[in-house]
Amino acid sequence: MDWHAKSEKEILELLKTSHLGLSKSERETRLRRYGRNELRREPKLRLFKLIVSQLKSSLVLALILAGIISVFLNKNTDALVIFIAIFINTAIGVIQEGRASGAFEKIRASLQKYASVYIDGEERRMDAAELVPGDIIILRTGDQVPADGRILEAKGLKINEASLTGEWLPVEKKPGILEKKIHFLERSNLVWAGTLAAEGWALVAVTTTGEKTELGKIASEVKDGLETPTPFQLGIKQVSKAIGHIVLGGILLIFIIGLLRGFPITEILFLTVAVGVATVPEGLPVAVTVILALGMERMLKAGALVRKLPAAETLGSASVLLTDKTGTLTTGQMQASGIVTAEEILIHKKYQGDGLLKELPVSHLEALLVGMFTSDVVVENLGQTLAELKIHGRPTDVALFRAAAEAGLDYKELLKKHPRLDFLPFDSERRFAASLQSYEKGARIFVAGAPEAILERAWYFNGTSEAHKLIPEGKNALESAGEELSGGGARVLALAFKDSNLKELPHEPDHVFHELTFVGFIAFRDPLRSDARATLSEAKNANLKIVMLTGDHKNTAEKIAAQAGFGALKTMEGEELENIAPEDLKKRIQEINVFARVLPHQKTKIVSAWKERNEVVAMTGDGVNDAPALKRADIGIALGSGTDVAKEASEIVLLNDDLKVIVKAIEEGRVILDNIRKVITYLLSTGFTELILVAGSLSLGLPLPVLPIQILWANLVQEGFMNFAFAFEPKEKDIASRDPRRENSKKLITSEMFALIFGIGIITDLILFALFLYLLDIKYPFEKVRTLMFLGLSTNAVFFAFALKSLRRPLWKINIFSNPYLIFALALSIFLLVGAVTMEPLRKLLNLVPISAAEFGVIVALGVLDLILIEIVKYYFIFHEQK
Repeated sequence: MDWHAKSEKEILELLKTSHLGLSKSERETRLRRYGRNELRREPKLRLFKLIVSQLKSSLVLALILAGIISVFLNKNTDALVIFIAIFINTAIGVIQEGRASGAFEKIRASLQKYASVYIDGEERRMDAAELVPGDIIILRTGDQVPADGRILEAKGLKINEASLTGEWLPVEKKPGILEKKIHFLERSNLVWAGTLAAEGWALVAVTTTGEKTELGKIASEVKDGLETPTPFQLGIKQVSKAIGHIVLGGILLIFIIGLLRGFPITEILFLTVAVGVATVPEGLPVAVTVILALGMERMLKAGALVRKLPAAETLGSASVLLTDKTGTLTTGQMQASGIVTAEEILIHKKYQGDGLLKELPVSHLEALLVGMFTSDVVVENLGQTLAELKIHGRPTDVALFRAAAEAGLDYKELLKKHPRLDFLPFDSERRFAASLQSYEKGARIFVAGAPEAILERAWYFNGTSEAHKLIPEGKNALESAGEELSGGGARVLALAFKDSNLKELPHEPDHVFHELTFVGFIAFRDPLRSDARATLSEAKNANLKIVMLTGDHKNTAEKIAAQAGFGALKTMEGEELENIAPEDLKKRIQEINVFARVLPHQKTKIVSAWKERNEVVAMTGDGVNDAPALKRADIGIALGSGTDVAKEASEIVLLNDDLKVIVKAIEEGRVILDNIRKVITYLLSTGFTELILVAGSLSLGLPLPVLPIQILWANLVQEGFMNFAFAFEPKEKDIASRDPRRENSKKLITSEMFALIFGIGIITDLILFALFLYLLDIKYPFEKVRTLMFLGLSTNAVFFAFALKSLRRPLWKINIFSNPYLIFALALSIFLLVGAVTMEPLRKLLNLVPISAAEFGVIVALGVLDLILIEIVKYYFIFHEQK
């Protein structure tokens, strides 16, 4: 419906309403017909769905199958161990994701909105979710617009549409009929749900509610978008596939060899299940979940709410960070950025322009005095310290008042000396505000407004504490200075005064405002966040490509980008972006670091272009306009002060809007990925070792060096404690500077990891085979041989865990005591191994026999030898990588 092109009478007839609003009964009927005025929410995560989501992992499904086979073979103890591992993994995942969902619900519940509505001719305050088309609502300064609507009456109404368009300057709105083809953003007689009434008053007829609002359309686009797997999920899929191939191949090999060797079918089945369980790292899902959960907890303490566990790691793989400007790089609040006075321009002919001086000259204080008197603000805690002042009003007025207060002007004392007699608020037709204050010789009118509106009324200028005649050449110089000050997107106000004997300002005051004495200009900007430059510098050091996306003008965007430290700037504007072919954008996008005048759908186009280059894309944003792109990105990061839709579309919410949290989260993500890789390397190494040991023995016609029950106990020692200790590994020194393109979690197992896994497996197996063959050759008691092989297999795995504390540095450059959990796990594992051969019930269960201290010493010595050889393999690949 073209609501903007209809007359007021047509609007009321179409909506079947009047200025008195709807009746109570009619509202109830329409509420049933149209539904509640709220966006469709993601269904709350039920316990059953949370559990199912945790069980979808390929590794967990493999474990479930192994557990079922164990039950079928009547190996109930083995099945119990497997199902306990599955339960622990599921419980941790459910608890963490449930906590994140609950925290997010609390944030959303705290944002309930209300609206002032005419019902049966009476104004009532009610839940905005109960609004219906045809309601007549009242908007006042500070109100959030609760639904889309057509303005019937308005007085000085300005709407901040930043949440919808990204533009932070308030837009003037007024009633009237507009052309049918006028651009969406220029429909000045309409208001949109989710925007904010920055100033003024309006009577509005609600036209659309809920999902049918412009806000709702964007939210629906976000929710209906296809869910794409995260790089981490793709990486886990890769690991699961690799493990599946290895396990299936190994089991088939063992099964065939067992049949050829004449083993009973039940024994072969149990052996293959035992080896399969040993090779399938049942501790991996639990360990990964613990690592993600710990990272999630650390991020939450730092101020980032991670809504889903995999997102905690994905950010660490990000290679491109797309950041919004307003409210992300900047504060989202205007501040005075420069003062230029007529005295500086026309007498001293020298002025600084942009940037406030540390010690303000008298002429600057005179300009701020005019600004303070003309500010239309409400001030709480007046007379208290500057930090305790709470200033409410238009963004420009708040910034003007605060600048004056920071310069030392005491508003409370000034009002005692110069009481306000009358005030005219800013008007879009008049284009200035005026305040009449009691003054030395009667009264003085202070004026602040658009430079052209003030300059055309100025006859004099204030210079060296006296008025001078303003000649045309002087006026031209002032105009040039004002234009120069407004460069780069700054908003500029002109300031003037006039002495008068008036007691009040007339309703039609234009004839009063002539022969003004011009004082100067004040410029305002939405300033860079104090930590933005340092944060972006850290992100660059982390080898991240930083790109700004904004709806602002090119000059404004480039100025902020330069201040933030973007380096050499290459800018593309929305108009060019709209017409460029996707393939051409894919080729050029690497060189562009600023996108200006960008529309919402274009942000999604930018994200897609980066992803086409196989980059992992993180994006920050806070507005509704950011939501589709946040959803499309590999990792969406919403500001806590942003819109609900942006938060719903994101995986991470910054609770305190601190950009430092992003860098911290990136670092935590890399620690998570690093520790997951250590666990994978450790568990696959032990599994591969066990697989080759059993398959090799069968292939050579040798007796089994270890029994299935001993393999399961060795796994308990290795996967039950040592692998969990890796979850607590502290970050390595170079973690922040690593190249995310090399560390990308889409490739969770790197070539270096494959080399280590097979290198560790082969070295360990060679040592164990050498021991096995030697003991068989000297006719050592076979029960002792198996006991020594069991201890050798387990001890080697416990020892080489320390070599994996870093996959990039040799053992002698690692602080082996940096992780007390690993030391504790080592002590506990040794206790369980010693207990297996010294405790009678356990020894009988595992078919082991006692050994001497000397024999145990040999096992320890072989473990140390294994560790040294593994370090040689590691050193080779470290050297190779550095080369």
